[in-house]
Amino acid sequence: MENRNEYVHTVYDALHQIPEPGYKEFKTSEFIESELKKWGYKIHRNVANSTGIIAVLDSNREGPFVGIRADMDALPYQMDGRIEYRHTCGHDAHSSIALAVARSIYSSGVARGKLYFIFQPAEELLTGAKTVISSGLLNDMTHIIGMHIRPYQECLFGQAAPALWHSALARLNIKLTGITAHAGRAHLGANPIETAILIANAINTIKINPQVSSSINITRVNTGDNAENSLPEELNMCIDVRCADNTTMRTLLEELNLRVESCAKITRTKAACTVSCCPAAEYSSDMIDAASRAIEKVLGADGLVEEIHTVGAEDFHYYTKEIGCKAAYVALGANAKPGLHHKEMVFERKALDNGVDIFLEIINTILN
Repeated sequence: MENRNEYVHTVYDALHQIPEPGYKEFKTSEFIESELKKWGYKIHRNVANSTGIIAVLDSNREGPFVGIRADMDALPYQMDGRIEYRHTCGHDAHSSIALAVARSIYSSGVARGKLYFIFQPAEELLTGAKTVISSGLLNDMTHIIGMHIRPYQECLFGQAAPALWHSALARLNIKLTGITAHAGRAHLGANPIETAILIANAINTIKINPQVSSSINITRVNTGDNAENSLPEELNMCIDVRCADNTTMRTLLEELNLRVESCAKITRTKAACTVSCCPAAEYSSDMIDAASRAIEKVLGADGLVEEIHTVGAEDFHYYTKEIGCKAAYVALGANAKPGLHHKEMVFERKALDNGVDIFLEIINTILN
């Protein structure tokens, strides 16, 4: 029988060969379920009619209900004229680590409470967590722990941070509708391009506390294939908004919405806006302490590094927002190069062993 470290690498080799996009992780889900069945977990498959899996280990004693969450989906790339999926964000690593933890802990069990292993689809779409939550299977969860491998620029192999603070993300898709007219008779029309230009300039008038990291960027503007000598009737634009905390994000969106409405009114166009949001990280101090102790025990004092703040977003934080559970999210040093989401991303595979050991130590602290 393979030992713990051998097993996590065997699983990684298998999952790395079957990268699949969000909500289509069919082979991945099937593989994970087949492994969990070997150990007798109570398994919920096709969670909320998705590819998600939740495996449950119940001590039948009072105590915390703890979730270990791993994402499963891969990313698409245009390769030689066709779409190819690749694991360039480490989700195959995260699922391998979680599966190895599940294998290791089942024989000994937990002393109290309940343990969930959450294999989540569609993190890259930022909707998978909400899908899993909608199943209601995690309503009683009191704690949740996540983990993500990190690039060498942030956290080196042999190190880990007890908290990875993700930013809040909002995407505004705005449809501006004007009145088409001949470019030589623009007074007869209403030009949505002018509205978009005003919005771009108005963004610069939004002022928030400079000590709170934030950004607002227009990432797409499209008027279609209208005639070159005519005002377009319609313009679609996307605005990417990021902010280090949820309260300031709400302020940013209110200010941005006010400016979109004002710019449309000035230019006699109509603005229709849809907003999708992903919350910023919110962690409890006792969970960060538990993660810190686990990292120090596994990697030593030199392996425990300071908490990391990133502009990236993660749908993991819907679990705390929607369920109200305590959370920790470990940044696992893995020397990922050239960087996450690069089509040729590689990392130090021995980091898988560290991830398994850190998870086990945190679980031991909370449940044993």
